[in-house]
Amino acid sequence: MGNTLDAGELPLADDDPHEPPPGEIADVLERFSDQQVIDALQELPQDQRLALLLVDVEQLGQEDAAAVLEVPVGTIKSRTSRGRATLRKRLAQHARDMGFLGRKT
Repeated sequence: MGNTLDAGELPLADDDPHEPPPGEIADVLERFSDQQVIDALQELPQDQRLALLLVDVEQLGQEDAAAVLEVPVGTIKSRTSRGRATLRKRLAQHARDMGFLGRKT
């Protein structure tokens, strides 16, 4: 699997003072290996992982992803939102562990 999520596909919440600025996250994500992103994806619950793969990697619309998974569109929106939030936290923590980002205080 050679596809990875681009930094632009992982929007940051503007209201979290502990989250690094979007440009900093983008720089860090470019230095992550494909395997690190794949590992983070594999740690997600299967329903979130499948929704993210269809919407963000395969670039299906939310309606099409909902049809493939036979769930309502709102479910796809929820799963992708939760999955992206979890990926952000895990990849940001990994970046902190590697010294790319400052540590939370």
